[in-house]
Amino acid sequence: MNSIPMLDYNYWRTKKEIIGIGVMAGTSFDGIDVAAVCFHEEKIELLHFKTYPFLKKIIPDLFKLRDGRAIDLESFTRFHWTLGVLFADCVLDTMKAVKLKPDFIASHGQTVYHTPEYRSDDILFHGGTLQIGEASVIAEKTGILTISDFRHADIAVGGEGAPLIPWFDAYYFSHPQKQRIFLNIGGIANFTLVPPGGDMDKLVAYDTGPGNMVIDKLCERLFSLPFDKGGYLAAQGSVDYPLLKELLQDTYFDLPGPKSTGRERYGAAYSEKLLSIGQKRSIQPVDLLATATKLTSRTIADAITREIHRNEDFEVFVSGGGWHNTTLMAMLESDLKSKNIFDFSETGISGDAKEAAGFAALGKATLCGQHANVPSVTGAKKNVFLGKISLPG
Repeated sequence: MNSIPMLDYNYWRTKKEIIGIGVMAGTSFDGIDVAAVCFHEEKIELLHFKTYPFLKKIIPDLFKLRDGRAIDLESFTRFHWTLGVLFADCVLDTMKAVKLKPDFIASHGQTVYHTPEYRSDDILFHGGTLQIGEASVIAEKTGILTISDFRHADIAVGGEGAPLIPWFDAYYFSHPQKQRIFLNIGGIANFTLVPPGGDMDKLVAYDTGPGNMVIDKLCERLFSLPFDKGGYLAAQGSVDYPLLKELLQDTYFDLPGPKSTGRERYGAAYSEKLLSIGQKRSIQPVDLLATATKLTSRTIADAITREIHRNEDFEVFVSGGGWHNTTLMAMLESDLKSKNIFDFSETGISGDAKEAAGFAALGKATLCGQHANVPSVTGAKKNVFLGKISLPG
């Protein structure tokens, strides 16, 4: 049998330039991010980025999955394969835009469920994760090697399977003298604390709690809007501090890292409970939204403050939709007591493109035979290779 050069680590390690396309559909369910990047040895360059909307015909099923509602197996299966076709179409459009054929595609897929390991009545329940969007469809439709299911290997060795972007943060963006905090505010907020020099063994990273997820749901229910553009609505309200104090009693916020969370904890049911409290207490809609925005800010700031070395300089680089919420950013500046908060784009990669570019970097690591999980961050028992490879015929 002839060997396949694309499965030879040395083939990738000796290439001076590698072009990859990262595909990411996040927990906010707000679109498909596609980033084309070029790797020059230890450096990364963003060539093109675009967010594609979901097809209207799949949005009802998408929202069922988002809100944890039941969906029949036939619809779920069709949805999985339809998403694969949609991801492939987005990649093909990106290829036209950059006028280049990439060496590989890294598809994170759409997360529909994620749960950490837990114990109940002395029974240990294994953690698990599920991302959909069939990678074999992407590989066949584009004719390009595709890497997918990045979280599974980490969970298989006792990790949470998240977060995975910390490896990307440290490998490409560490500073020789300063602590750098890379904060991503998507549906869920998470951060990476990278020590000076980027020592992987000293990284701290975890999900802090809700990012935009609760804010967006409240906007949908209270104002019939998909999100609070620029934080304008929250800026009209006042934080209800007694309610905020109650919300901060959530046991998740006091758990030490590594830890991860998701829509299972802070999804539709959480927001509905918050809406019910607001109604019973006659809290004005803008005040409830301001309180939810403050909850995101406080939980982020509390987590970062616990982990940083205050006697050392630090910088915070923010990515994700939360960066565009100026009210949230003002609250965070106040809660962190720091003005060293910057757009992640100052690193050379658009903040909106970060996660898609990050998974492209994880895909490259897989092909080069590099371990790219960080056990101190995910809780895994050892380093592992991430992702599964689908080859075109």
